[in-house]
Amino acid sequence: MKRKNRPKLPRGLRWDPKSPYILFSWRDADEKLHQKSTEKTDPAEALLFKIRFLEQQKEKADNEEEPELSEYGNFRSLVWRTYTSNGSLPTVQREQLSENGQSSKMF
Repeated sequence: MKRKNRPKLPRGLRWDPKSPYILFSWRDADEKLHQKSTEKTDPAEALLFKIRFLEQQKEKADNEEEPELSEYGNFRSLVWRTYTSNGSLPTVQREQLSENGQSSKMF
């Protein structure tokens, strides 16, 4: 069975050799490469499908962003959790007192 000559495709689209449909590649927020079939044989429809799909992916990634917190606050809480889990009890108590503005006498 002979294949018909396929029309040339715009940049970013390609023919799937095992299927009559047009494919494109895209990267997610983690920079992982994916391939998606447009399930279209017309280059114009396939390009519109690609544009819409990429816009939806961008909106989805924008909605999943973490809430913004100051770097200092995040770092400080991380250090404190690590310190309290690894530090000795007298050291942790002394640090808590200094956090509250109270003086701690060691000697």
